[in-house]
Amino acid sequence: MKRTPADKDFSNYIRARDNWTCQRCGSKFKDEDGNVIPGKSLQGLHCSHYHSRGINSVRLEPDNCVALCHGCHRHFDIRDQKAHTEFMIRRLGQDRYDTLLLQRHSYKKKDPFMDKLMVKALLKELE
Repeated sequence: MKRTPADKDFSNYIRARDNWTCQRCGSKFKDEDGNVIPGKSLQGLHCSHYHSRGINSVRLEPDNCVALCHGCHRHFDIRDQKAHTEFMIRRLGQDRYDTLLLQRHSYKKKDPFMDKLMVKALLKELE
């Protein structure tokens, strides 16, 4: 699936929102000064989508995403999807999780211009 400029910026937004820290194991990828921790690659910290990035209605939904290191991302996606669901329910609460599921099943037309504006607004919130 082709990544758009909005996808790239959104991915960086999720990592920054989560303080460059894996939300499952706590592994940090940047120090307090914003410097990459030696031995850590920023590519090792992923923007993990709970519902697939291919689903437009939740592709750029912050509650659908979390920063996970490569190992934790792989663990949830391949080994333990039930644990991933439990993790998301703990993170979001049952009501928001249920709403996200409804949002996932709703239709959203692709709109690269609006996606770019939305992600720009999210990034501005972090400033």
